[in-house]
This record gives sequence, structure tokens and C-alpha cells, in this order.
Amino acid sequence: MKLRGNKTAMSVTGFFVSLVLFLTAVSIGYANKIEIKWWDWETNPQGVKRIVFERAFEEYGKENPEVRFVAEHFPGDAYWQKMLAAVAAGTGPVVAMIEPDYLVDYLTPIPLLDPYPEDLFPYDQLEQDYERMEQFKWVDGKYYLISAGWDAPVMFYNRKIFDEKGVALPTDWTELPCSWEEFITLTKKVTEIDSKGNIERAGMADVWTEHFFLGLLYQFGGSLTKDNASKPNIDTEAGLKALRLIRDMYLEHKIVLPTGWDGSWDDFVNGRVATRPDYSWATDYLGDEENVAVDMCVGPQPFLGKPEELSVPEVYYGLLLPPSA
Repeated sequence: MKLRGNKTAMSVTGFFVSLVLFLTAVSIGYANKIEIKWWDWETNPQGVKRIVFERAFEEYGKENPEVRFVAEHFPGDAYWQKMLAAVAAGTGPVVAMIEPDYLVDYLTPIPLLDPYPEDLFPYDQLEQDYERMEQFKWVDGKYYLISAGWDAPVMFYNRKIFDEKGVALPTDWTELPCSWEEFITLTKKVTEIDSKGNIERAGMADVWTEHFFLGLLYQFGGSLTKDNASKPNIDTEAGLKALRLIRDMYLEHKIVLPTGWDGSWDDFVNGRVATRPDYSWATDYLGDEENVAVDMCVGPQPFLGKPEELSVPEVYYGLLLPPSA
């Protein structure tokens, strides 16, 4: 089984390679059947990630019958609370999914995790096989998670809204707006503003402004941190350009409705907003029963620069190895 990752591979490959590496680590020193306790937050049986995991477990089990996976799935906020408490008590899983933003909770003020052992996971090899691994190196120079999933920025389009306004959307997603200028021009055609200046139907929903800003920051050539990730780096020309673009969408072009995360999907499905920016994990919504009837399409978010820089992926999933393993 191939152990090395591929920098251009999809998230599926990253997950599978990481699983193999974990199994290699936890298998050493055990003569009997190995049980791998896996935790994640994918409660939807039809969710893409869950299907990928289950297939990987099954395939690995066929080649390694001495290994048995036991997966547990916890919803939303309950996952983070249960996970942190279990790791602190030493009763956590062998392998767990984590969003990188939460890593600090496990390492401060008292470290609750062990770093990846360099004899089993050579750091130079990790950095070669997994893009942007360096950004997860902790202040002690150790790695506590492997980046296992990439989310590309995407844009959802509600075709019905565009059809009602006589604005034709291409049937081929590769022909959707490529630049932010094209996108703004398109969405202004379907935005509706009343006599008092209030937006009745918006060209775009406001979802997770901090993530939206981060994507634009990288598109403008900036970075979130500097000095070995010890200082913020958003007060730069790239940061200002990103903020100006967001400001102009709100105030000058008036295409954005500040829905917030909770209401944004309902507003999109119900036709209050024409487009919704998000990341590729949200394509799971397409299979939900209430959304099947919605005529929508999804494509990459607009970008700045060259076509090969069409989207700026974000490390969204990591795999960590609690001490209880």
C-alpha cells in the first residue's frame, strides 16, 4: 500500500494516506488483533467524508484483517466538548479528526497531546508529502496533527433567481464568473433594493466573513502570520485590498445581505440570496432532501491572478493522535 502522499491529490488521498500512517504507528508492539477507535463529527450517513472513511476502513481491513475500526460520530459542538474532555481524561480515541483552529485548546495552557514521533513520522517527509504542514508546527518545533483534508472555496448559484431575472447562467461550471469583477457585475443584475435602500434580494449571502477574508488575503498575495507564525500579518497591503473588496461589495455595489451562518442556507434555498460562498465540504448539502428540488449549481469562487490560481484551498481537517493511543 502506498504510504507517500501526493501534493496534487484530492482530500480523499490525504485522508487515506494519513490513516495508513496512523495504523503503522499504533500497530507496533501489538501481537493480537488491533482495534482502532476513530472519532469524527460526520453524523450524516450519506456525507461524503463518512462514505470516504468507511470505504477506506473496509479496504484497509481486507488487506490487514488483524485491524478493526470502530468509528463513532458526534454532532457539532458536542463533538468538541466530548473530545476535549476525553483527551484530558485519557479516554479519547486512537485517531480523531480536528479542525486546526481547535489545536490550541489541546496544547495550552497544559499540553494534552503527544507530538508525532519523528522516528515513525519523519518531519521532512511530512513536509514533503503534505502541503502547508509547516504552518502547523508548534512553538516547540513539533507536529501534533497531520493535515488530512483540503477545502476549496466554492460558490453556490440558485438558478431560479437568475432565470426569473432573465440572466442566463452557463450550464458548464467552468464558464461561471472567473474574476470578482465579473461576479459583481453578474450578481448586481439579480439584486433587488427597495425605495428605502434596503436589500430585498441579495446577489450574495454573507457567510463566515473571516474565512472569506482569509481567502481574499491569500489571493492578494498576503499571509495570515509572519515570523514563524508568532505574529499576525493582516495589517498589510494585501490585507487592506481584501478588506476594501469586501467593503465595496457591501457599501458600493450593495450585493451582500448580512445573513450570518445560521440563516444563509435557508435564505439561499428560499430565494432571498442568489449566491452563497462556502467551501467544498458544503456540497454535502446538495444531497439533503429539502435541497434536492432546488435548481442550483456550484463552481469555484472567483479569483485574482492566473487561471491555475483559481481557488485557494484551506486546510480544514487534521488527524491527531491522543496519548491514550
